[in-house]
Amino acid sequence: MRFGDSQAPAASAARLFELSSSDAALSAAKLDDAGSRVIVRLWNRKREKLATRLAPGAALLAGRRVKHVALCDLDEREQRALLHDQGSVQLELAPFGLATIAFTLDS
Repeated sequence: MRFGDSQAPAASAARLFELSSSDAALSAAKLDDAGSRVIVRLWNRKREKLATRLAPGAALLAGRRVKHVALCDLDEREQRALLHDQGSVQLELAPFGLATIAFTLDS
């Protein structure tokens, strides 16, 4: 056997986020300046309104739970809280629209 050869199955890639629509694009994901929230920016690639579900993946959660999810403005200021199911949120994006979402995780 050569170095790097293995009979073990390849591990599947862990994702930071899951999107239900391929017409929605994740354009940014980062920690906010305080390091307390994960900020995600989405955009709609279509000329029509788009409904999509955004959910945190295993790579982001790493055993933690989502405490709060909020829709934010482009300056990452919270505009309103979003109802979520274990961090998963349903969003409607305007044609070619942007959305900035903040996820607050427990410690």
